[in-house]
Amino acid sequence: MVIKWLKKMSQYSLMVASFDCNYKNNLLNCLLLYNSFLVEPVIDPFKFPERIQKGMRARLVCTVIKGDPPFVFKWLKNNKTIESNLNNLAIRSEDFSSDLTFTKVSTLHNGNYTCVVSNSVSSTSHTAALFVDGMYLLLALSRKND
Repeated sequence: MVIKWLKKMSQYSLMVASFDCNYKNNLLNCLLLYNSFLVEPVIDPFKFPERIQKGMRARLVCTVIKGDPPFVFKWLKNNKTIESNLNNLAIRSEDFSSDLTFTKVSTLHNGNYTCVVSNSVSSTSHTAALFVDGMYLLLALSRKND
């Protein structure tokens, strides 16, 4: 019989052990097959450039610099899940990172963007604010007096 044992060592790590056990002569004998410590993900902080103007390109890279895979990435805008390839946005995820790319920013993209990363231990997130400088044209109308 194989027994798996999980113990949360701290808020940041989880110990996993597996034992092969048998019961003989009123004794339980177990052999440790393996054990490991799993560590929660840690995100390298990211931010947008300070001055982004309408029509420019931008990219956020959410990189996990510590923790045990596999990782699951999710992007949010103002706490709502972003669907990939919408409104000049693209999301691409790999083993340890996820990119949120804006091919042409507009004032519609203004908001708070959050990368959420999860593994078997826990979830963590980081948020960056985007403010796109819009180009506004003020027209002055004059009336000619006859």
